Amino acid sequence: MEKLDKFKKLKALGLPKEEIMQMLGIESRMYYYYNAESEKDKRKRIIDIKAYCDAIISSIQGRSFGTKDDLARMLNVTKPTLTEFEKRSGLSRLFCRFFHIHGKTKKELSKGLSISHESIAEYISDTPTVQEIINSLETALSVYQEMEEYDSNLSVKIYKIKKAVKELKSI
Repeated sequence: MEKLDKFKKLKALGLPKEEIMQMLGIESRMYYYYNAESEKDKRKRIIDIKAYCDAIISSIQGRSFGTKDDLARMLNVTKPTLTEFEKRSGLSRLFCRFFHIHGKTKKELSKGLSISHESIAEYISDTPTVQEIINSLETALSVYQEMEEYDSNLSVKIYKIKKAVKELKSI
């Protein structure tokens, strides 16, 4: 791909075909191949990240965009461009984890993000929900409260845990 990058730069400078071929040490058929490859890049559209995020958020909230093909059409790109963008950006994984944290089920995530249950399971495997965090903190709190009888220094920690639980419940 190094030659392709050089080809693109030379082509952008407006150099004639023969000069580019000589500089790169390529034959005519390779010139046409590189030219076709560089034209492919020009045809790729850039995805508007805000529009993508808005579509995903709306979909998770129940206003589904449909399939990946529908989302690609809505964003005015091809499905392969959308798929490449999602892999490269990691936004699908981020959205999946974010909405899982806030209690969305695998089924809701799969429908809203239009991705497989297997991918969702992989993405959220190490991500607890807010409710799971609250439950863990409440368990710790009860242990601390039992131990407070034997260690008076725990009252500050108990207060902080109670405050954290209260804050998390307000999310």
